[in-house]
Amino acid sequence: MKHIAVLLVSGVLIGVGCGGSSAIGAAGGGGADGGSEGGLLLDGMAAEGGGRDASSDGRAADGSPTDAAPETGGCTSSAQCPPSAPTCNTASGACTKACTSDAQCPATAPHCDTALGGCVQCLSDSNCPSTAPICDQSTLSCVQCLTNANCPSGKPICDSQTHACVSGCTSSASCGGATPVCDTASSQCVECLTGSDCPTGAPNCTSANVCVQCLTGAACPASAPYCDTAGSCVQCLTSANCPGGVCSPSNTCVGSCTTSSNCSGATPVCDTMTGACVQCTGNANCPSSAPYCSPTSTCVQCLSDANCSSATPFCSPTDSCVQCLSKQDCPGTLRCENDKCL
Repeated sequence: MKHIAVLLVSGVLIGVGCGGSSAIGAAGGGGADGGSEGGLLLDGMAAEGGGRDASSDGRAADGSPTDAAPETGGCTSSAQCPPSAPTCNTASGACTKACTSDAQCPATAPHCDTALGGCVQCLSDSNCPSTAPICDQSTLSCVQCLTNANCPSGKPICDSQTHACVSGCTSSASCGGATPVCDTASSQCVECLTGSDCPTGAPNCTSANVCVQCLTGAACPASAPYCDTAGSCVQCLTSANCPGGVCSPSNTCVGSCTTSSNCSGATPVCDTMTGACVQCTGNANCPSSAPYCSPTSTCVQCLSDANCSSATPFCSPTDSCVQCLSKQDCPGTLRCENDKCL
């Protein structure tokens, strides 16, 4: 078994083994490589001839880490930290540069947490800038807010994940206009939370926080007994609701056709908006002699002067192209009679 002679010279431990190996270290602290015996091993071996003990780089005598760094989250002990940032600040969960004063810390973490010996972003609110004025003591980092009380009226909500102030509401006093009620669960201004927030004309509040006339047909009058998907009381939802007629796209009972196959003769086209058989619903339904579909769903020669030719340049009240409508339309002494210059 090897023997070691230990001398204390000017506060420095000098150990000399029988085999000639030496170790030098401060009497009460770690050596230059941070070995557990506090010595700088000149021959790379410990005083007893064993492997290197646990050190600041977190490796045991066999070279393996003493404590594996966590895959997610921060550190829980300095054994998990690399040599470049050997100290675990357990308050912030971050591996930091070891320190005893602010002067030893980088600009990104300018304050020394002397209790734990690591560099951090802040120790108190006074260390933080105006853009992120709160020191989060759980992470020792500067944030915009921790509670709603830290936020201004324009952005009154503190996001619990990002610790940033965001738009929203905390009470209905922050809301107005078309959305006068604060939904505190979502921090958003809405039209209603219950029917009591709604006007008499639309007394029901939907799950989307919108005031509507009805939620079911039970809230509708006999003249419009059905509740449509928009929350309005209507005359019909399907043609089955219209005895002897059809339900139009505007949810009213009309006419007797749903397609043009139900129509014939002088009114061969079904106006599905009214459920009535008509002459036309568009120009494509009209012949060349009367190529325009009028607002009354009849085929006519013109709808304006622009539809007429130079020989008969005027569109008459009967939707026909004519030579004149008044004397002013005729040259010289000619007069306008029966839409002709004579």
